[in-house]
Amino acid sequence: MNPIEEQRQLIDILYRLIHDSLNGDFDTASCLFEYFVSMDDESTSISTRLSYVKDGETKHARLSYPDDAVLYDVIPQLHAKMKAHTGGNWRAFTLRINEDGSVKVNFEYPEK
Repeated sequence: MNPIEEQRQLIDILYRLIHDSLNGDFDTASCLFEYFVSMDDESTSISTRLSYVKDGETKHARLSYPDDAVLYDVIPQLHAKMKAHTGGNWRAFTLRINEDGSVKVNFEYPEK
């Protein structure tokens, strides 16, 4: 499988987590995923902020527990695969689900 397809599959897992956490009951949804690796001991932390719009009203929610445990597998894999493929070393990204079901992902890179 090529690197782009591998990355797409990991993003699809996150898409399904967002969709299922909101029971598909939203017009648009957006989740910020922040990924931190400690320089001291290489421990990792992941934070998320999920919001969605339903009938013109913006609301906030949490990703479903225990399904959110997948983050500690998927996020590091996505980071490693993208870094190996492009050299990109992002620290966060936002995954947006549009009204038509399409997905857009914006990665944030540290300033140099």
